[in-house]
Amino acid sequence: MNRRLLGCALALFAVGCDDGHSRSDDWSPQMSSFANEFNFDPLRGPVRAFSETVVDQNGETVRHVSARLSREGCFNSLEFHDLQNDSNASLQRQEDMMVDADSGVLRVLLQGHCQLGSLPDASVDYRQDRRGFVTSAQGPQVAIHYRYDEEGYPLGNITRENGERTAVRIAAGESGRKPDYTAVSERNGREIATTHQRCDYDGRGNPTTCRLTSRDLITGVEQRYIISNSIGYY
Repeated sequence: MNRRLLGCALALFAVGCDDGHSRSDDWSPQMSSFANEFNFDPLRGPVRAFSETVVDQNGETVRHVSARLSREGCFNSLEFHDLQNDSNASLQRQEDMMVDADSGVLRVLLQGHCQLGSLPDASVDYRQDRRGFVTSAQGPQVAIHYRYDEEGYPLGNITRENGERTAVRIAAGESGRKPDYTAVSERNGREIATTHQRCDYDGRGNPTTCRLTSRDLITGVEQRYIISNSIGYY
């Protein structure tokens, strides 16, 4: 999943009945859309709070994301630290906006039911479909289109920026284990990387521990990561 847009912008200022899940256990528009932008695996069901930690093959923590949500699925707070890209943010929701938790400066305007609306400082606007999922992000130099399946799980994106077209195509796992995905990344129609993820799950069908392998098809370099989730529910 491509999260370059919001990560870079914030850096500037600092399932079906057959598997036992009801429709209420699908991935919500807010969860999947925020996951696309803040680089974490989306969780299903009535999540109250979660944290996700990514550790590389050398035992170094490269990313950490944590959040608290309302009963309605709104992100009340979100904090992320991307050590690889030196990108950090700590956000709190105040009515129809998210502000910097320390300075109170506006970072994100929300739309509809606490969905991503715009990044005023970066002149980026988000659009959503009838279901409430963010399907596009448009800025002065970049345009991104997102895809989801019928349960709301993200299926990748297409990005156009500076005359280049990059795409991520995600083949999700079966309904109860969709984070067991395989992804292919492309640049201008050429495959440049593959990613495979396999997870262990809790009783609600959310991943607790995942093993992710990414292979650069240009250099042949392979990287491995362990992703650990701590999840609380309503």
